[in-house]
Amino acid sequence: MTTVRVGNGSGGALWRRFRLRRIGVVVAAVVAASSLGAVAAGPAEGDAGGTGAVYVCPLSWQELVLPSPTEQSVVHPGDRLVGVSANTMWETRQILATSWYLDSKAFTNTSVYRVARTDVGHTLLQVAAVQEITPDGGRCPVQLAATAPITPKAAVRVNARVVAQDVSSASRASVRVKVTPKAAVAAEGKVVVSWKSGKKSAVLSSDDDGVITVTLPRLAHGKYRLTARFVDKSGIVDDGAAEPVTLTVR
Repeated sequence: MTTVRVGNGSGGALWRRFRLRRIGVVVAAVVAASSLGAVAAGPAEGDAGGTGAVYVCPLSWQELVLPSPTEQSVVHPGDRLVGVSANTMWETRQILATSWYLDSKAFTNTSVYRVARTDVGHTLLQVAAVQEITPDGGRCPVQLAATAPITPKAAVRVNARVVAQDVSSASRASVRVKVTPKAAVAAEGKVVVSWKSGKKSAVLSSDDDGVITVTLPRLAHGKYRLTARFVDKSGIVDDGAAEPVTLTVR
């Protein structure tokens, strides 16, 4: 038999604060002992039947990272996040309760969550109350575990058109570029219009409503294949490129 040594007891409401230092967010979780069943520490420290084996529970403030709910490096609205489930085992720990958090506020306790358009730019994570099970079936105090934070991004659609299809070499052509995020967020970053021998960029601000006109330098006679590309600055919108357009300089 293995006995359990702990540094703190349990009973009543168990309060734990799980600090995510990387994003500076503190998630406060309350786990009611009555709703989770027995959470008392295991047997008191002792010889355990003469074996001398003593099991030391993890420290209550130790940060535990849950398995990632997605294999994707970037998460978009509509993607499914598959988290852990309550009343299951995670390695040597029993998962007692779970909850999804959005910007430090719990909103659902389902194990699977489909990312919403309104989640773009916000922080999602799953938090679970877990309990270490000792080799002989004893239980350590309840701890909190959480996934790494996830910030969904909006996919983007980029459209470009030449303001005037035919221009003279003495004038400057313009390209109108429209950047449309597939979520209720503003496009902010840089728009680059490039062709075989050069490029021209312009800054797209949140005040531009996703539309900007890029004026090109004077070009020699000929046909030009122009490509407009958007480079995000905010970190919550994908980069994107428009289909190439043709400019004729006469």
